[in-house]
Amino acid sequence: MKLLQHAWSDLLILDHLHQRLHNHLPDESSLPNGQKFDLLSLSLLGCPSLAEPLHDVTARLTEIRFDVPDYVCLKFLMLLNSGIFLKSFSILLESKR
Repeated sequence: MKLLQHAWSDLLILDHLHQRLHNHLPDESSLPNGQKFDLLSLSLLGCPSLAEPLHDVTARLTEIRFDVPDYVCLKFLMLLNSGIFLKSFSILLESKR
């Protein structure tokens, strides 16, 4: 449970990325009453300024053909290395360019 407490926000963002890549999750969804629901802002924990970096990461993951086994491995790595993961993940993506 401690692992999850320290990595829940990173996992939320990873899950959103996975849904965007493999299930074509839109940035915004309409509710039955016509109201718009901003899924992107929700996944970024209310920080819309991070939308552009998230789009960049999504494009990069698409480019390197990030698939379900990669997603599962990455999720375990995030749980076991909580706190330092996102910084090293950004460096990894940058090195693939």
